[in-house]
Amino acid sequence: MFWIAHRGNLFGKDPCMENNPDYIKAAIEKGFDVEIDVWWKDDVYYLGHDEPQYQVDNQFFNTYILHLWCHAINASTLSHLLQDFPNIHVFRHDVDSIVLTSKAIPRAYPGQPIDSHTVCVMPEQARGKYTHKDLDDCRGICSDYVGWYKQQADATTRIGMIIGGRFNTQETNLFPQVIKYITDNPTHWIDIHISINEEPSLVIEYLNKKWMDAPFVATISCQKYKAPDNYINHPKKHSGETYTQNTMSMFYNNRIAFLQLKSYHNYDVVMKYRPDIVCETLPPISQAIEQIKTNKKCICMPRLYHYGHICGQSNDQVGIGSPEMMEIYCNTYDDIDYHLVNAPPYCLHPESMLKFHLDKNEIVIEVFDYTYHLDHNRHK
Repeated sequence: MFWIAHRGNLFGKDPCMENNPDYIKAAIEKGFDVEIDVWWKDDVYYLGHDEPQYQVDNQFFNTYILHLWCHAINASTLSHLLQDFPNIHVFRHDVDSIVLTSKAIPRAYPGQPIDSHTVCVMPEQARGKYTHKDLDDCRGICSDYVGWYKQQADATTRIGMIIGGRFNTQETNLFPQVIKYITDNPTHWIDIHISINEEPSLVIEYLNKKWMDAPFVATISCQKYKAPDNYINHPKKHSGETYTQNTMSMFYNNRIAFLQLKSYHNYDVVMKYRPDIVCETLPPISQAIEQIKTNKKCICMPRLYHYGHICGQSNDQVGIGSPEMMEIYCNTYDDIDYHLVNAPPYCLHPESMLKFHLDKNEIVIEVFDYTYHLDHNRHK
């Protein structure tokens, strides 16, 4: 498997450093190959994307010859590279579906079909085109995020994260927490599955392009949800409860996000999480995994913020469990009519509704310590 850092990038684009020889050397020393943009000008080789920027000599190519994939910017550069370095990967392309390097390795344009012979180029630019199996079975991956793609492939513990509802606090809260977690736990990987209660046109507003391309953002669904009037006006709605539209939307988006997750990959553990949680870290996932091993019919939640009425108490902001238990957790929305008939008063209170649903399915709540608060910007 070839792991190829596009212009030296491992964890996202860095235009100020791309094609810099020191940047390239650092990626190679971490065990990656590197695709570089090469120019031949005035009998000298340069690196750079938009223009010749960094002068390099033949020794540079010979030193790293086993790890360089040279994108020749023009025909003259291609000719000189093939003549001077017959054992290096050299190619030139425009909008070709597939190109062969000088060592007969096919490189597929983003979104084109791939197989066990093909290097997949920039899979982040073709969200939804490739399955995990496609990427696992291809000849290599060339990406601005190749460091994360490699961690994703090598992970021994895979976590599916469900995010529902509003999403306007992800850059300040959620993504830094996820990045810190996968950095601190290199054998773990998190895929985020998002169902946003907004129009699709607002995705770019909520998700900076850099993060939309990041491999840990696995699936995104955007659709407006309006709770049926019979729930909004139902007599069992508690007068002091959060607006019922928000409650119904949360459970609806939990279900949609889980369906996305289920069709994407098989996970060791699934976590429902709110993007507006303010904390320096994610919950203690490893502790939750051990609790799940001890009690397979449990959902793990923070000890704090357990709200409820007659049905008992639960936390509807964070939940961690096996895929089987979390599928039941996320099916609360499908059970609402049953709740309305059989639950005690105030059935549309979210924590009470969740607790009633878990009790009905004989799922036990286990708790862990995790201190956080909710971002006040979530209402903006």
